[in-house]
Amino acid sequence: MAEEPIAPEVFDFIDDFLGHVSVYAVAGSAPLDSESNVLAFCENFFAQFFENDIGDEITSISSVSSSRAGIHRRRLPGKDPRRRLIRDFQHLCKVHSDLIGETYGSGGDERAEFFYSDLPDLLHDIEQWAREAGHDTTRDRVRRTIRKYREFVDQDPTD
Repeated sequence: MAEEPIAPEVFDFIDDFLGHVSVYAVAGSAPLDSESNVLAFCENFFAQFFENDIGDEITSISSVSSSRAGIHRRRLPGKDPRRRLIRDFQHLCKVHSDLIGETYGSGGDERAEFFYSDLPDLLHDIEQWAREAGHDTTRDRVRRTIRKYREFVDQDPTD
């Protein structure tokens, strides 16, 4: 069995986030708090992924980090699932300032896209990578998070 590059506790950030917001709130127009648990998940997951799997310390979400990650993505074979994770990271770097409201007119559309498309895609890509790499603990933990996230998104907002 391969050594686990991701601490399972990193997924607790999403679980905690889902326990403190409503389904209405995730698609709201207000920017995300830069200290939100969902962004903490992204930052921590990618820091661990880059350090423990790729072998590079990329610890911030920025255009410089995106460029560095792109170098690694181009070096990987075309079907390698890590390419998708790096692409997800590069996309997060691109939309991060919009998500936290640092750009003019940012907020609702980017936030809804993040919660209803980007984050589910990231979780799926993590699951695929973990499964193919033999990281069983990470695979099982992300699957639990995916189930919880689907339940959250599918809930009736009038409840």
